[in-house]
Amino acid sequence: KKKVWKLHGDRAMINGVHAFRRLLVDVVPWSSGFHGSFEMGSNATHNNYRAAEDIATTTFYYGRPTPGLTLVGSLIVANAHSEKAHGYEVSGKPSEDYTFTSRFVGPVNVPTVTRAARRVRIGSTIRFEVLFPLYLQMRPAFGLVLRRVLDFAEYNQKATVKIDGADVGVWMIPGGNAISRLAESDFIVPSDFLLGKSSVQVTLEPLSPAWSDVQYQFFLLQ
Repeated sequence: KKKVWKLHGDRAMINGVHAFRRLLVDVVPWSSGFHGSFEMGSNATHNNYRAAEDIATTTFYYGRPTPGLTLVGSLIVANAHSEKAHGYEVSGKPSEDYTFTSRFVGPVNVPTVTRAARRVRIGSTIRFEVLFPLYLQMRPAFGLVLRRVLDFAEYNQKATVKIDGADVGVWMIPGGNAISRLAESDFIVPSDFLLGKSSVQVTLEPLSPAWSDVQYQFFLLQ
C-alpha cells in the first residue's frame, strides 16, 4: 500500500530520490516575502544527493486579496522616544543596555548590523502599551501578534505574558545561536483579550536567566 504522509502529502519516487511537500508557512512567519535555501546534510556525497543542483522545488502560494496582518506599532528598545511613546518600563532587578554586531539567523551571506539591546533578568517585569488605531477598532480582529527581535546568544529565553493583568501564556524561543545572534519570535494573543479595547498593556515576566529585547512590532491579525 502506498504511504501518504499526513503533512507532506503523497511522496514521489524519481530515480531513487524521494520528493516531499513542505508547508513552510507552518514554521516560518513572514509578511511580504521570505528567502529560502537548501543545506546539504552529512549524506551529501551519496549517489542520491550528487550536488545541490539536484534539488528542485515548486512553490504554490495561497493568499487572499486583503492583508492578514496590519502593523499597528513598533517599539525600539533603548530609544528614549520610542520607549516613552509606548510606556515601556522595566522594574525589579537592574537591566543591562548594550550593543552588538551580528546577522540574522539564516544564510551566512546576510550582512551584519549593529543593534542596541537590553538584557532583562529573571525577577524583573517588563511593561509596555499597544494602541489600536481608531479605524481598526471597528474591524474584527482574530488576535494580536507580538513580534520581538532578540539577541539569540541568550539561550532558551522564556517569559510569562499578561494582557491587562490577565495571564495569556508563556512566550518561549528554544535554543540559541552565538554566531548569528539576531532572531525574531512571535507570540499570538487571542482575540478574547482585545474585545472592546482601544489599547492593551502587555506585561512580560522573564522565567529564564536572561531575556533580551531589541525591538517589538505589533500586528493585528484580521
